[in-house]
Amino acid sequence: MTKKKLRVLIVEDLEDDALLLLLELKKGGYDPVYTRVDSAKEMEKVLKINEWDIILADPFLSEDTAAWLDLAKKKNAIVQIIILAQKDKIDTAMDIFESRALHYLEIPVNSKALDLALIAASKNISRNKKLDRYSERLAELHGTQDLLNQLFEE
Repeated sequence: MTKKKLRVLIVEDLEDDALLLLLELKKGGYDPVYTRVDSAKEMEKVLKINEWDIILADPFLSEDTAAWLDLAKKKNAIVQIIILAQKDKIDTAMDIFESRALHYLEIPVNSKALDLALIAASKNISRNKKLDRYSERLAELHGTQDLLNQLFEE
């Protein structure tokens, strides 16, 4: 079975939790290329130099996490955000992030729930990339139409 490449930014202060997430990704058939950050400052740096498919984020890492996740979405509208929170904080995470995240998963992460969230994220990424290609093509066609109009107006 060919493993699916996945560029993952893990926003998590506990290295062991990040390693468990990577293990789950590998068990799910993914070949993650990842970076783990444990501060808003590190997140700012990696958002400037890399593009990600998925961000797995602890929303309570810092006060600025929500702002940085918003920045990630602005920089790359295709990126999919999955929020990971303790059971007693999941509702608070939903209140803070509302619809900005694709999924909200409880820690410890259930393998099946993570797999389903990644499948949904992959479908969204694929659909959004197609929409981008179609939009670019439409813009090209519109430009061609403008040229034809100019040509025949002269």
